[in-house]
Amino acid sequence: MKLKPSTLYKILLTEFGPQKWWPVDNVYHKKNHTDPRFEIIIGAVLTQNTAWSNVEKAVNNLKKENMIDINKISNQKLDNIKKWIKPSGFFNQKAVRLQNLAKFLKKEYKGDLDIFFGRETDVIR
Repeated sequence: MKLKPSTLYKILLTEFGPQKWWPVDNVYHKKNHTDPRFEIIIGAVLTQNTAWSNVEKAVNNLKKENMIDINKISNQKLDNIKKWIKPSGFFNQKAVRLQNLAKFLKKEYKGDLDIFFGRETDVIR
């Protein structure tokens, strides 16, 4: 029997429920009126070629500056982003990628992740 990955995912989700695999800080997001999905997007970029403990440091730096926000990242000075995400390594490249991604989401989806994620998974990928 062949299964598409999306079908397998739905079966596993039904059987085991949401796994809460990403340590999103819901208190931060409620307090700052930000979208926790953007924290996951940031973490996915920062986790490339580095240990999670270093990503946590970088994400915490961004939280201290209240920067887990598409508009704020897209409008921020690149040098500031580099400084805040430095613990994640490869910070020069990752800062550019984070800002480009934020600018893309802002331009193409008005910074609205509901619109972005409202499309088919294959299209999003």
